[in-house]
Amino acid sequence: MFLSHRERVVRALNHKEPDRVPLDLGGRVSTMMQNAYFNLKNALGLEPVDYERINQDWFVVEEFDERVLQRFDIDFRRVFLKSTERYKKTLQPNGSWVDEMGFVRKVVSGYGEITYHPLRDAKTADDVRSINFQTHMILTEHMG
Repeated sequence: MFLSHRERVVRALNHKEPDRVPLDLGGRVSTMMQNAYFNLKNALGLEPVDYERINQDWFVVEEFDERVLQRFDIDFRRVFLKSTERYKKTLQPNGSWVDEMGFVRKVVSGYGEITYHPLRDAKTADDVRSINFQTHMILTEHMG
């Protein structure tokens, strides 16, 4: 049995055995660091394309070159919403930055690492409730 990418994923999601395990590259937990990605593209002899995107907070690939996905027979494709204009990060004098949710990140050995989490000091349920998550959700909304 040979399945299309869509059929393979749908079968797996419906707990039916596909012809092989669906492959993902580019999701939040299965992405690549930018240096590894560009080294891979170079090894494959692929020229740059205008739609590749690198997340500048995490230094990971957000949108892969379709030729890479085809070369490795990847089943999943990411779908993006248009980002809102409200997203902002505030640069700090020490080189770190704070996003609209209150996360502080800093480049550590080439990675965008979280160095402070807004709930880090929360000890009780009331501490968690004191954060206005609705405001954060509005700030991180997407358009389109």
